[in-house]
Amino acid sequence: MDENLPPEDFQGAVILVCGDNSPLFVSGSRHRETRQGWYLWVKDAEQLPLLAQHLSLVRPALASQISVMLAVVPEQHTSGDDFTQSLRSWQRAVVPVPCGIWHDPPAVDCDLGIAVGGLCGG
Repeated sequence: MDENLPPEDFQGAVILVCGDNSPLFVSGSRHRETRQGWYLWVKDAEQLPLLAQHLSLVRPALASQISVMLAVVPEQHTSGDDFTQSLRSWQRAVVPVPCGIWHDPPAVDCDLGIAVGGLCGG
């Protein structure tokens, strides 16, 4: 897992990408680096707090640069109830992580063509 993490001296945002994240990464890749940040693929809601805590332990200098992005591809959701349940599971996954870890990333990543946002403010 550590081979996917940014180097300790990385200067950009470190974004944990949740939800419908597969289209944002090359097949088999668990990270993506752009001019705006380093994107890390999050497998599921249970992994989110674990990855955030692991990242802050092994790369403590990057802790203030961590943000979360929830990717949504509407076509992948055929049931409103299932979609709502999925959103709630991601919301619950964020709660165990202290707000001090999160940072506001760039508003839009032009390389990925998507909007991103922090959770707690930095």
